Order: sequence, then C-alpha cells, then structure tokens
Amino acid sequence: MRHTEESKNVPMYITNRPCESAGPFRGNLVVSMRPLLPGDVPRATAITRRFPRVHGAPVHVGAPAALGIAALDRPDFGDAVCRACGSGLGRTSQPFSPYPNPNPNP
Repeated sequence: MRHTEESKNVPMYITNRPCESAGPFRGNLVVSMRPLLPGDVPRATAITRRFPRVHGAPVHVGAPAALGIAALDRPDFGDAVCRACGSGLGRTSQPFSPYPNPNPNP
C-alpha cells in the first residue's frame, strides 16, 4: 500500500452519508481511500468482505463525488496519498456540527 511505503497516514474523507445515530452520537460516514487498479477491485472486494469488523468490503467504488468528496488531494484527515474507516467512531463522538472540520492538511 502506497501510504505504508511512504510512511504516511491513510487519507480519510467525511462523506455525505449519515451514520445511524446512537443517542447523542451522530455524524457522517468517514471513509479511507485505497487506490487500486480497476481489475483488482473484484479480488480486493472478495477478500475484504470476509472481515466486516475491520473495515470490510468497500462501501463505494468509482467517482468520489458520489460520496460528496470534492478533491482526493484534500483529505479531511490523514495524508493525501473507499472503504469505511474506524475514525468515523471518533468523529461521531464529537459534538455535532453541520459544518465539517476545516482541512487539517492545507
């Protein structure tokens, strides 16, 4: 994986898809992006769907704009280098704001 080879954190993006609320905790799904060749997607999906407790299968393949991601070179978290990401839990445990956090990596 490129982010590992470059000793960087995986890029993460806040999507336009709301998570299921749990009491006071709510927020949108956070995804991480793993660049794959189109021909590798079916195999990666088959492998990762067997591990739903640790990311699981991709939640989206294709145009990032369909998830409300405007620019892959400007992640909301991590380093710029789409499967569900455990950081979403941290995001939902923060006080809710209708405005996403400003990009910490300008």
